[in-house]
Amino acid sequence: MGRRPQHRPEVRASPRLPLYSLAMASATALAYEILLTRLFAIIHWHHFAYMIISLALLGYGLSGTVLALVGEPLLRRYDRSYPFCLGLFALTLPACFLLAQSVNLHPEAMLWQPALYWRLPLVYLVLAVPFFFIALAVAILLTRFWGGAGKVYAADLAGAGGGSVALLGLLMWLLPQDALWVLAVAAAVATLVSLVELRQLMQPAAGLVVLALVSPVLVPADATRLDISPFKSLERTLQVSGAELLDTRSSPLGLVNVVGNPLIPFRYAPGLSLTSQAEIPAQLAVFTDAESLTVINAWSRIPSESAWLDDSTSALPYHLLRPRNILVANAGGGTEVLRALSLSAAGEPEAQLHVLEPNAQLLQLMLEDYADFSGELYRQPGVYTHPLELRDFLARDTRAFDLIVLPTPGGPGGISGLYALGENYLFTVEAFAEYLRHIDRQGYVAVTSWIQLPPRDALKILATAIAALRNQGLNDPSQRLLLIRGWQTVTLVIKGSPVTQADVSALRAFCRARGFDVVFYPGMKVAEANLVNRLPGAVFHEAATALMHDRDREFIDRYEFNIAPATDDRPYFFQFFRWRTLPDILRQRDSGGMGMLEAGYVILVVALVQAFLITLLLVLLPLAFIDRGAWSSSRPWRARLVSYFSLIGLAFMFLEIAFIQKFLLFLQHPVYSVTTVLATILVFSGLGSGCTPWLVRKSGSRALVLVVTGIAVIGLTYIALLPQLHSLLATLPLMLRMLAAVVLLAPLAFLMGVPLPLGIMRLGSTEARTVPWAWAINGCASVTGVILATLIAMHLGFSMLVLLALGLYLLCANVAPRGTPHKPAAIVGNQAGSR
Repeated sequence: MGRRPQHRPEVRASPRLPLYSLAMASATALAYEILLTRLFAIIHWHHFAYMIISLALLGYGLSGTVLALVGEPLLRRYDRSYPFCLGLFALTLPACFLLAQSVNLHPEAMLWQPALYWRLPLVYLVLAVPFFFIALAVAILLTRFWGGAGKVYAADLAGAGGGSVALLGLLMWLLPQDALWVLAVAAAVATLVSLVELRQLMQPAAGLVVLALVSPVLVPADATRLDISPFKSLERTLQVSGAELLDTRSSPLGLVNVVGNPLIPFRYAPGLSLTSQAEIPAQLAVFTDAESLTVINAWSRIPSESAWLDDSTSALPYHLLRPRNILVANAGGGTEVLRALSLSAAGEPEAQLHVLEPNAQLLQLMLEDYADFSGELYRQPGVYTHPLELRDFLARDTRAFDLIVLPTPGGPGGISGLYALGENYLFTVEAFAEYLRHIDRQGYVAVTSWIQLPPRDALKILATAIAALRNQGLNDPSQRLLLIRGWQTVTLVIKGSPVTQADVSALRAFCRARGFDVVFYPGMKVAEANLVNRLPGAVFHEAATALMHDRDREFIDRYEFNIAPATDDRPYFFQFFRWRTLPDILRQRDSGGMGMLEAGYVILVVALVQAFLITLLLVLLPLAFIDRGAWSSSRPWRARLVSYFSLIGLAFMFLEIAFIQKFLLFLQHPVYSVTTVLATILVFSGLGSGCTPWLVRKSGSRALVLVVTGIAVIGLTYIALLPQLHSLLATLPLMLRMLAAVVLLAPLAFLMGVPLPLGIMRLGSTEARTVPWAWAINGCASVTGVILATLIAMHLGFSMLVLLALGLYLLCANVAPRGTPHKPAAIVGNQAGSR
């Protein structure tokens, strides 16, 4: 096949690198990416965060493939094509989100309607379009100015890091759907700046700027309403006759909705006995991100009106002792606070009730907006409120409590499968060990969970508590555990000392009076189990007894669901799925068996398969359609190119995902962790990219080896020391902890920014036509890397994920392209750019 005629670039005087507009556009793109994770958490579920990151990177991979296939005209007139791409990014940013909403993606329905699976890749591709245009703009600059790849990549990464911080501030003032239009305007402004930088104000891209700026006015208000999944609790509640939305407020921590219903009153009382005759007071329902239901109870301080609180399995610990010093975690609307005030010594002189609620919006509802409705519940004598997570509070408080009340994990009706990918540091072995250190000898830790059949949540909590007790040196943890069951909930109580006969007598009397089943106490016989709320067998008691046994590991391994205790290194409490149960679930699909399937996990696997297939297609397309005579490189050289840029993409995303999760416990909320870690990695990677030419001048061909060695050394140090450093710094205020996270991550992030521009500079000096292909390979590998990193973390833990990433970086030093044996092909442009 003959070679194409080579075209020399049309070199203009003083070519310009539009770095300001690039930084602004990249900031908008990253802010949009994070905003999509918030929007999809509201519309669907938390696990779509991984899909959003993946589809953003898909746009980057696709841009490189397109540029490799048809990029020569775009590169020759980069001063027109670059701002035009930014203008299309500004227009498609809101348009593609609105279009994706119209697809009616309902992942839950896919469980029983496989024909709907086509909607997932469709939404995937539609939402990737804006990222394709911004990535194409970056790729144009990287290819045209490969000599200045460090500058381009630095502006891209640093701008993106600033965008994550800017969005955090934006969400403090606006609803997420309103923030979408602000970002569209910001993208239009970036386009306008690019036209000024390139002196192209009269080009067609200027028209796109005008369209993007007026689009918020032209689009009807109803079109921007979030189409929340009908399977989410908020939507189901609003369908009930008489339901009305009373209040909506937003912050980076979540979208809060308050719903009332004077026609059909709420009667939300988890675990209430079927024999209870008590009246439930008027209630308002409060939802966070259209899920996570809590209620605000009308309270008149009349003791008889609080009788219903004593008829729940959650009331058990108050019949074992009369606590005076109580800690209630994730209190929400305050039902557990009201229970503590009604059934304990809280409120009496010197008694203390500490209320934790990490979402300040919920605290504001209780302290201000709905204080009268709740009877000033959170302002009662001896009640102290704290806007903190439980482990954050315990890290800075040394007192011992009589009772620690944990929140109920997941949701009712077997919905926990939808939380399968959610990290939860409240229900790990290390967390339970911390709780046990903060109760006095006669005190208790209590947690109530929903009943699922076959049992899952309750058994995993029990296994976690047993592991924590054994880690304290207790060979027989059964002596400190009590477990009861109603028709809807299971309550576990862990005592700070061995259970006494008086405790057992109180437990029996409590269950007998309310029609609850005793599941476990030390020395209990199987004949005492499963007497009231009867199941086909005494499954809870038998499983609990097996977990107490020395051979509990065998029981956990044989069990049909994953009930192994979660740890801080693998904090996926709701990951119950096991592949060996899939055939049984599918056989029972028509009889309701699909409800046992972990939807979040399955969707993640489906997304991985789709991402891999798309990645394979995008990487191979340039090889199939481009005239190979235009690429003078040999096959082994191309293999090294593919390996190098794939390894960089995988390794970068592995570290990014791992450290977002590792700092989640330290910073106490996903929003703070994502913002801090992303901003730090991107900004300092950008600085590293900008310093790449200097590193090459100083170290020559050894630069890459030195950089990846540094990454490996720092990464191994982090694995060894981060837990201790986090414990040491845990008492600092949040802002100082965020600053500490920046300082800790900065050296590693700086080095992570070097390999990509270094590889592109090598390509530019040998085979510049392959630069877009390398950009595509890196983006496509990152697509797969995000999802693969999540699966690795779930199965092997974050530490192993970091180790794998470090190994990939070391490997990339051995496969980096070292040049080509042939004369390099002519290139489109090799100017480094100047200002």
